Amino acid sequence: MITPRSQPEPGQVLVLGWELRCIDPDVNANKFYRLMLSGSLLVINYGPNGRVGQIKIHLHENFKAAKLFALNMTASKERGGYYLHQRLTAFYVSHTAVQACRAPAQAKNSALVIARAFLEACR
Repeated sequence: MITPRSQPEPGQVLVLGWELRCIDPDVNANKFYRLMLSGSLLVINYGPNGRVGQIKIHLHENFKAAKLFALNMTASKERGGYYLHQRLTAFYVSHTAVQACRAPAQAKNSALVIARAFLEACR
């Protein structure tokens, strides 16, 4: 069972995240691929290590569909040379940040809030 390091504050929701890395000096690759899952929302943050990277937001019908998509993406990346760098980590973010990912005007900034919270939870 995954247990978050802290208790939720009022208005916070649980998010599950993990990180893959691809480091290959032969082809000058040093990349990350982070997946963060909350309910039917999947946030993917990817790019070169040391940078903020790109954000993709996937909205699914339910948690089961989002989880299946995330696990398939993880398997695909692992076949492409990525390895698990940060195991499954549970953390909390504001319900507002998760809901704002569904609004096109606020989605990217809200997804970055979730990605930063994941990095903080991994420390």
